[in-house]
Amino acid sequence: MHIATVDLDDTLINTQMYYVDATDSYVEYMNEKFGFEKNSVEQLIKEIDDTLVDSLGLSEERFPTSFARTTETLLQDNNDVDMEYEK
Repeated sequence: MHIATVDLDDTLINTQMYYVDATDSYVEYMNEKFGFEKNSVEQLIKEIDDTLVDSLGLSEERFPTSFARTTETLLQDNNDVDMEYEK
């Protein structure tokens, strides 16, 4: 599914940098703490976020849910991790 949005009042344009910064920080954290390849983490979060568009649309829950589900996916085999903390 492809979605087009129109930002007539420029609110999304002005805040896009925060989404990019949050994603970059998350990717860096997962790389430094757990050794995951940055490109793989970035691709996975994008795939999960794209999938969530079907169920959550453009809601404010979608972005943080994407991070939580990416964390669950990446760390699912690591029993030594406090999953709730990491999410």
